[in-house]
Amino acid sequence: MKTSSRLALGGIFALFALLFLGYRLTRTEPAIFTMEKASALLQRMETAVEKKDAGMLLGEVSSSPGVKLNGLKEEQIRFMLAKAFRSTGKLKATTDNVKFSGGDSEAQVNFHVVVKDYGNDATSELYNANLMMRFRREEVSHYLGLVKSQEWRIVEVNSDGPSLDNFAE
Repeated sequence: MKTSSRLALGGIFALFALLFLGYRLTRTEPAIFTMEKASALLQRMETAVEKKDAGMLLGEVSSSPGVKLNGLKEEQIRFMLAKAFRSTGKLKATTDNVKFSGGDSEAQVNFHVVVKDYGNDATSELYNANLMMRFRREEVSHYLGLVKSQEWRIVEVNSDGPSLDNFAE
């Protein structure tokens, strides 16, 4: 092997080691789910609705089997969101009446959400409900499983709003 090849491979390895070390040092997921984290999550979700970004909206959902979001699987919710995002105008989500209870392994956030569609000539209310989201601290893999970290993930969502069963078919 030539000297230049060795230097290139060494440089790539050093860069990977620095990236890995930087990731581990800057990854500061709080051990306790706080009201501040819940508020930041709800703000990101409101932004995801406005951007019509299903991936961002479902990014905090656990990948554990059996996770139900208002009685539906994640794939069903993703399909329903894609269908809704294509057929609506400008969307605006607002949350209020946030109630929080947390701990070091599980947490729960209850809130009221309203999603409005600001179409061409009219404004319509698409969804109005009280939601309950339950969170659990889980081990999450990064970089093809090379790095694992403990992160808070949504494991359950329940709503007193309209049933979403017919939208996901």
